[in-house]
Amino acid sequence: MNTERRKRKSKAHKHFVPTLPPSGFAIRDWCAQVSLGRATFYLLENEAKPRHIRVGKRIIVTESPARWLQRVTNLGGVSLKRAVGVQL
Repeated sequence: MNTERRKRKSKAHKHFVPTLPPSGFAIRDWCAQVSLGRATFYLLENEAKPRHIRVGKRIIVTESPARWLQRVTNLGGVSLKRAVGVQL
């Protein structure tokens, strides 16, 4: 039996792969872009929380920081104190 191994030439794929903007953020990364602490993120009321999904134990924020700031601004003047649950 012939035990010669054929050497396979790997074809290097030189296709252009465009970089896409991230479709989700880790809470730590998202908070850094908005200049909020992680504790403040968890204290936000539901109406002021950014859109997010849970994958297993991990939370992925799907709303961009710019879109979130615009949405919170248009919520009718939700102040940060009200958004973090501080009673006045």
